[in-house]
Amino acid sequence: MDTQACPDAGVLVSTGAVSAAMGLRAMPVTLTNCAERDHRLNGYPDVRVRNVDHERMDVTVLKGPGPITQLDDPGAHPVTLKPGESARSVFVWRYSAVDTATQRGSGVYVEIAPAVGVDRQTVQPDGGLDIGETGLLGTTAWQKVVD
Repeated sequence: MDTQACPDAGVLVSTGAVSAAMGLRAMPVTLTNCAERDHRLNGYPDVRVRNVDHERMDVTVLKGPGPITQLDDPGAHPVTLKPGESARSVFVWRYSAVDTATQRGSGVYVEIAPAVGVDRQTVQPDGGLDIGETGLLGTTAWQKVVD
């Protein structure tokens, strides 16, 4: 494992492809333990959304996917990741119109931490988060990825 690329927090954050259907968006977020020791999680990711100018957007981040959609959420529970293991959260939101010329209303950058008080990592999801004026982003609790 390449520990030189591993942040001080001991985990790497990555995002998957955004699934878009009937105005509902879902994006998997994976957190991988890149340290040489176990990493413990318990709860939901800490998230901030920023626009194309890196300005913080007025987005309410929910612990759980409701009221956006019905989606299985394991709720906060202890998760232990051994080196190389991963956990996943799913981010969900409803499409809202975005100005394609200026990207106004689009969350271009997403800052994600495993929990409150841990350094966030900035990712740039392919296509961004077209939250627009809805201002709601639901998250599921971290759940261990099982091969």
